[in-house]
Amino acid sequence: MSKLHAKGWMVLPIAALVLAALGGIFVVRGDPASSVSPTTVGMPSTAIPSGGSVTLPLGITAAPEPGVGAATIDIVYDSSIVTPTGWSGGSGWDMALCNLNYAPNTINCTAISTGGVSGDSTLAEITFDAVSDGCSDLDVQIVTFADPDGIAIPVTVVDGQICVGDETPTPEPTVTPTVTPTVTPVPGTTVRIGSDEGCPSESVAVPLEALSVPEPGLGAITVDIVYDDSVEPTAWNNDGSPLDMVQCSLDFAPYTIRCTGIDAAGVSGDVFVANITFHILGPACECNPLDVQIVTFADPDGNPIAATDEDGAICIPEACCNGATVRIGSDEGCPSESVAVPLEALSVPEPGLGAITVDIVYDDSVEPTAWNNDGSPLDMVQCSLDFAPYTIRCTGIDAAGVSGDVFVANITFHILGPIGECDALDVQIVTFTDPDGNPIPVTDQDGEICITCPTCEVTVTIGSGEVPPGGTITVPLEVLDVCEPGLGSYVIDVHYDPGIVDPVACLPDPDGVISNPDCNTDYADGVVRCGGFQVEDGLTGQVALCDITFQGIGEICQTSPLTLSVEELSLTNLSEPSVIVEDGSIHVGAACGDVDCNGSIQMKDAMMIAQYKMGLRCGGDICDEPGPDQCIYLPAADVDCNGLAQMLDAMLVAQCVMGLIDCDCDCCWPCQPGLQTAP
Repeated sequence: MSKLHAKGWMVLPIAALVLAALGGIFVVRGDPASSVSPTTVGMPSTAIPSGGSVTLPLGITAAPEPGVGAATIDIVYDSSIVTPTGWSGGSGWDMALCNLNYAPNTINCTAISTGGVSGDSTLAEITFDAVSDGCSDLDVQIVTFADPDGIAIPVTVVDGQICVGDETPTPEPTVTPTVTPTVTPVPGTTVRIGSDEGCPSESVAVPLEALSVPEPGLGAITVDIVYDDSVEPTAWNNDGSPLDMVQCSLDFAPYTIRCTGIDAAGVSGDVFVANITFHILGPACECNPLDVQIVTFADPDGNPIAATDEDGAICIPEACCNGATVRIGSDEGCPSESVAVPLEALSVPEPGLGAITVDIVYDDSVEPTAWNNDGSPLDMVQCSLDFAPYTIRCTGIDAAGVSGDVFVANITFHILGPIGECDALDVQIVTFTDPDGNPIPVTDQDGEICITCPTCEVTVTIGSGEVPPGGTITVPLEVLDVCEPGLGSYVIDVHYDPGIVDPVACLPDPDGVISNPDCNTDYADGVVRCGGFQVEDGLTGQVALCDITFQGIGEICQTSPLTLSVEELSLTNLSEPSVIVEDGSIHVGAACGDVDCNGSIQMKDAMMIAQYKMGLRCGGDICDEPGPDQCIYLPAADVDCNGLAQMLDAMLVAQCVMGLIDCDCDCCWPCQPGLQTAP
């Protein structure tokens, strides 16, 4: 009797491992070891009394990384001395199997590990009962010994011995080279996948079979089935298969199914392996090939069996091609918005649609929030928005039947984000029949909701100006051309030269329209930070963020750049518009002729220059405080750039104010040194 120890068959996608366990299935790469390998496989020696019994391990020592993936080992004994009566599998293997009656005087043990078993391990423990006195060799014969990638591992074989009565065991080690099995062609042996037909949204099952398998039969098979995107595998079963084990992975690789099977004794003739169920997607009127690719096909001893493959097909007959279509609409929107898409049945033939059940599968970037069937001609429509995780189910019935284009329901989705994704709406037809319950040929048409927002380009700008030494100037920080749904949040840093200007005040949200504005003149050395966010409706158009007041502390003619860095700027729907930045600057000085530093050239500036010249008013290199005794700012008084503040300069300022001369005088101000400071 044989006994199967298996664990984790669902984690055996590497079909070659499954096949290797049946013996000699891996292709040997590399030369056999020319010297004794440190890895050993063997049985120990022992003595037992007459009529006694003993359990001995079939052991592996010093297996190198990545470990043993597949091993098939025969143990030949003398049946006149001992007989095997039981076995148990070793630990660490995905599967271990011993056949005590594999052949006369021969035990066959196989083991598989997808991850590899390295170091010292036990493949199996075998119990022998004494038959008569004497010594029986335990001749260990390696059929297959390979790592998880199928590469043969050189191994030293240690034979054991059981002596019954007074005999003493004398085991001798031998080196067993790995042997590559020879493929013997067998005419007529075929591995095939069946064919069938059906309409889109229907399912069909086709068999995977091995035909005309010769003796000693099929011991191991691995087959890939390649299909295209007009069908989708949904299930498999091996009900009725004579093989000891069958496993199919429907998602082994893109558009590829892998099926594996093993049988310790071998199965000959016509061998059913598994049924594969496909859901037909369509909608083209075509045949969809099922391409069979044989990976491994071997007998129980691991000898490859030559076989041909026979492909199949799933065809969509012409009668299905011109049927109805069930579709869900498509739309797009911004995060936090909602969109509604229609569920419809199009081109429904007479006698019309009597019953429909449709599932709509979506992902977590959208959320269904409502549905309605306003305007549907069906007698009854019902949609369950939480029928299953990420699945909506809509059903409808009509006693008389409705033909042509039939509106079923509108489904409203709330968009969660992020921008740039498209969420597929997968239509799965459960039922589509006429009023008598007869199925109507139908295809499904999926939709999608794309998360996108209109392109928005805003401008972040800061003002520029001139400030007299010691004076102050206020410049606005603004964002222009803000589009819908409006400004949501912002963080903008203003970089300046702290040796030229000093921020002395900052007014956030000068227009009083932002929910949570803020400004920090001490955010970092040379940096003012302006930030905030809008809780409710976004702000569009021109939005004043901060008014920043700087004092001029540098020397005459120095200029501090005002450089902007937009750390964050988003709309209320979380979209981020493209940003144009317009930097500014502050120049230390005053306009030519503006001797009272009030920002404009006036007739009183001409008067103050004349008063200075007549000794009635003082002058200096710093703008004085306004008042009756205010000194004129001499760097701005030298209008004709001759290095002096004279009565001529007063006359030129007066002519400028009267429009008699151009006020943009070609003065070397404010960089002309050496101006006099006394009348």
